[in-house]
Amino acid sequence: MNSHSTKDAYQPHELGSLQAIFNEITIQDWFPRSSEIRESFARYLFVSFPDGNFDPTVHRTVVEEAARSICQARNGLVRIVSEHPCEDTFD
Repeated sequence: MNSHSTKDAYQPHELGSLQAIFNEITIQDWFPRSSEIRESFARYLFVSFPDGNFDPTVHRTVVEEAARSICQARNGLVRIVSEHPCEDTFD
């Protein structure tokens, strides 16, 4: 049984916050333009914040580090070394 509950739908402001961080990170020069990686990053955001509890001021650094880590791990597409490497959490 999954002890982590999720809700059926996000509120508009919750989606707005996730969309804003997605846009902000994916336009960075270091983020590949690959649709596969963009989709993986979007999945990461929804899996990581299933209850819409994303707070840009609190979670921005963690999300960017995860994005940089996966970009580095994806077959050397991007050679960015994070100060705090994260696990490859993208599918």
